[in-house]
Amino acid sequence: RQGIYRLLNAFDHYGIKASFAINTELAQRTPHLLDKILGRGDEILCHGWNMDSLHYGGMDVNVEEELVQRSLSRLRELTGQPVQGWISPARNESEHTPELLAGNGVSYFCDWVNDDMPYRFNTDAGDLVAMPLSNELEDRFVLMNNLHSEQSWLEQVCDAANFLLAEAENGGGRILALNIHPWLLGQPHRIGKLEQALAYLTGLNGVWSAYAGDILASWQQQQ
Repeated sequence: RQGIYRLLNAFDHYGIKASFAINTELAQRTPHLLDKILGRGDEILCHGWNMDSLHYGGMDVNVEEELVQRSLSRLRELTGQPVQGWISPARNESEHTPELLAGNGVSYFCDWVNDDMPYRFNTDAGDLVAMPLSNELEDRFVLMNNLHSEQSWLEQVCDAANFLLAEAENGGGRILALNIHPWLLGQPHRIGKLEQALAYLTGLNGVWSAYAGDILASWQQQQ
């Protein structure tokens, strides 16, 4: 209830363009929060129907198709946005998920973490773009899975930024995607580390804060 507003304040202070992955059911239950995000002009991705509605191997394709359609159509109705991005709850997929996403107007998805840069993902229903969203720098993965400290998370983010900027000098643009959660970094004892990370990143020359959709459009122009 509180952490999200601390994150929003930090984004405003440092001029961050944040893309919000939201479950459709959550969007229905919290219209005030949804209106606040929409009023900021931020991009919204569909994060499935809810965290209990997982996609999984062997799932009946008709059941999954209804779930994908319901999640996307209702979120588009609620937000007025095209909602061209997707991340599955828990990043779980069935063998049909990418094809169902492409068939329902999704342009990019963030479930696959096997590359640092966007790449074309072919399905029988059309192409998607796999948009990188690192597990390794995710706050939950670092703090709860690896049991690293908040200071260590901050150092890892800064190290990644320094390396990617150096790599970009010869290899072209690079993506540093920070996957964060209000219930983790929005805590009073952690928000300061996020603010330090944002201060560091925005103080570097050559950093572009962009929505995922903006990155997609830039990548498509270069293809």
